[in-house]
Amino acid sequence: MVAYRLVGLESGAVDTVAHEIHFVLTVSGRPPMAFVAKYGPAAQVIGALGRMFVELRRILTEANTAKAIAAEKVASSHVQKDRWENVVLMQLTTPEGVPYYVFIAAPCCSRNC
Repeated sequence: MVAYRLVGLESGAVDTVAHEIHFVLTVSGRPPMAFVAKYGPAAQVIGALGRMFVELRRILTEANTAKAIAAEKVASSHVQKDRWENVVLMQLTTPEGVPYYVFIAAPCCSRNC
């Protein structure tokens, strides 16, 4: 089996009619590779990659060799303090509409930390 070196995610979209995810991966030394996935296979692959990523991040953190990664573009942001918990919620949304949520302990948001 040939292993290709993944460089990044070139593009992606959800087909709301066919209920599929379309995405293009950039790989080293080759033209971009396009993929289409129904919900089941996408959930299986994303879940497995997520678990492997968490393990790799843990290993890199323990070895003190964590790497910085390129951030996605942010089209909008919203920051608010949660009414019931002592946390600040930050929602960042990409130009494609993908939301990312970050929860920060409220004491860490003050200038006195």
